[in-house]
Amino acid sequence: MAALWTGEFREDWRYAFAVGALRVLQTRLLDSSRLNDLANSISLDEMVARLAGTPYAPSTEGGTLSEKIETRLKDLRSAAYELIIPMCLDEPLKRFLQGPEDFRNLKILLRRTLIENSPELPLSDLGFINPDQLQQDFEGEKYDALPPDMARAIQDAIVAYYDDKNPRNIDLAVDRGAIMYRRTLAAELNNQYLLGLCALLADLGNIRSMARLKWLEEDSKLLASTFLPGGLIELSRLQGALAASWEAISAMFFATPYAQLIEHGLGSLVADDSFLHLERYCDDYLTDYLKATNQVVAGPEPLVAYLLGAEQEIRSVRLIFSAKQANLPAETIRDRLALTFAT
Repeated sequence: MAALWTGEFREDWRYAFAVGALRVLQTRLLDSSRLNDLANSISLDEMVARLAGTPYAPSTEGGTLSEKIETRLKDLRSAAYELIIPMCLDEPLKRFLQGPEDFRNLKILLRRTLIENSPELPLSDLGFINPDQLQQDFEGEKYDALPPDMARAIQDAIVAYYDDKNPRNIDLAVDRGAIMYRRTLAAELNNQYLLGLCALLADLGNIRSMARLKWLEEDSKLLASTFLPGGLIELSRLQGALAASWEAISAMFFATPYAQLIEHGLGSLVADDSFLHLERYCDDYLTDYLKATNQVVAGPEPLVAYLLGAEQEIRSVRLIFSAKQANLPAETIRDRLALTFAT
């Protein structure tokens, strides 16, 4: 697929040591062949046995196997943040990486406040803002103490929810705020690669939304409410795709970097009646973008790529485990596995 990033990286020698350390750690990530071996396991027990000798080996102490695996995955995700965040020498970079966790906490707090009997989900402690402080600011409506994009997202989410009392509107408003928050930080860092990453994440989210709305034959007006700002694909182009036939959509995106992704992804959706391949193509596109940082000798970009790559690996292991529990065939599991960030 065509690479979205075609620019040049600026060297920042403050990050030389961190990049060198990550190059070693990157070789220890699970590569595609290792993940395929897990997917090819005859049974769940065999899969767990193959995890031996990897960081994903579950504890031998109490709890069900599912609980042990989930605990291990959460621990590894926390460990990845504990590794990368101290390496960040610029506060905006820390906020860029931890921002999604802060916005996830906002979703939880908004639901607790606006929706009766909302599940008491725990707040994440991986964000930049201390969750206890965030909860205090939120409960006291001290939104001015929060970053502007975050405060705006809260207000937008409240207004959107009361428009028709649909909890989904909370998530949509917060997701838009999260994208704008990261764009603001990338601009503050004057980092074109991170700005491109924000655009990519917005575009991939919008492509997914367009495909799902079209598949469900929903009103095209709904696309405006799900649209994530800051991408390369205009809302009008996506709305046009909703009105077009499936066969005509690919040509509408010919001039964008996503032409091949859309052609193959939507083709598989129509042929197989499944979003499986579209989701994998989107994940692969993101991984290809992250791998562009492999050429960086000294700079902050590999820190971002490593953390996102590690999170993708954790999701892949969780996917394989869940699929094995459901007795899905190996071929189905392999088809869903995205490219890995491992070298």
